[in-house]
Amino acid sequence: MEYRVKKFEDGKYRWLYDLDLRKNLSILYTTIKVVLISFLVPLVLLMIIFAIEGNLINASKDLLPIYFLIGIVLVFITLISYYIVVRYYKGRFSFVFEMDENGITFKRFGSDAEKTETIGKITSIIGAATNNAGLVGGGLGLAASQTSTSYFSKVRSIKAIPERDLIKVNSLFLFNQVYVNKDDYQFVLDYIQSHIKR
Repeated sequence: MEYRVKKFEDGKYRWLYDLDLRKNLSILYTTIKVVLISFLVPLVLLMIIFAIEGNLINASKDLLPIYFLIGIVLVFITLISYYIVVRYYKGRFSFVFEMDENGITFKRFGSDAEKTETIGKITSIIGAATNNAGLVGGGLGLAASQTSTSYFSKVRSIKAIPERDLIKVNSLFLFNQVYVNKDDYQFVLDYIQSHIKR
């Protein structure tokens, strides 16, 4: 279900996008990227430390095979988690987008918002039970986050991926994904490009 972009009496453009999680894998790609970055940063730091100590070659022989196995396990867990999320959301995730000259906001729509809040609470409980502060914080953030706004004055870059109906709108610490149907894609992309400072 995709609804056309429409301008309302308050001057804001609004549309509904129903993301098919089985066909459009943008969320999976983003999740894998985040997991791999959080996995590789400690490895790079360790390699720098070993290089400073002059023990890079020996440490690499011991460390890289273990890290490789951990990486495979993390990707496998991510894929299984994505499958569970797809089943939980019945293959679809709905967003309402709202855009004006100040920025673009997305909101989780209908029961999806309640499901996301539930997943956030469960993540926080697991984090507390395993003494993992990162999971607790991430879960609480997910549970509390029902909307997200990218203000055009703070946008640093945008990336258009029309084959996935996706426009990535990136600020310093906020990376939003804007979905729009093919009929309105170019209009929304042009609107965003004409309103960003950079």
